[in-house]
Amino acid sequence: DKKVRRALTMLVDRPQIIQTLRFGLAKIATSHFNPGTSAFNSNIHAVPYDPKGAAQLLDEAGWIDHNGDGIRDKDGVPFRFEMLGSSGSTFTEQLLPILKEEFRKAGIDMTERRIEFTVFIGSMKDHRYDASASAWAADLVQDPYQVWHSSSIENRGSNYISFRNAE
Repeated sequence: DKKVRRALTMLVDRPQIIQTLRFGLAKIATSHFNPGTSAFNSNIHAVPYDPKGAAQLLDEAGWIDHNGDGIRDKDGVPFRFEMLGSSGSTFTEQLLPILKEEFRKAGIDMTERRIEFTVFIGSMKDHRYDASASAWAADLVQDPYQVWHSSSIENRGSNYISFRNAE
């Protein structure tokens, strides 16, 4: 659900994370293309940190705490998911507790699971995860085909998130 994906993004205080975990030495990504390259679209703006707006979107999408237990639910299913991360990543060790707390305040139950990097990559390739904290490194001249084309979803390809868009 597009509203849910947007709400989850709005619950993450990325400017604060950049200040506290990256000492101000990062920028919020608005695309997988590097800024300054011809493929980068500077007209795309970052989704703002807005917990109240996120709560409204979750409500509109039907994720409401119907039983008063502090966890949003929809059709009797609580909003719970597992965030997968690599156990060898210092950034993941710092980031996951922050995400868990921000989501908890919004009525979302996120559990953390950190696993060894090769097992992590295998889980991603086999699509055995709910969500993950990971990163790609890219050349200045990028060819997004391998990571984003739908043909890279099957057979343990690099499109781990199974992004598909006919357009």
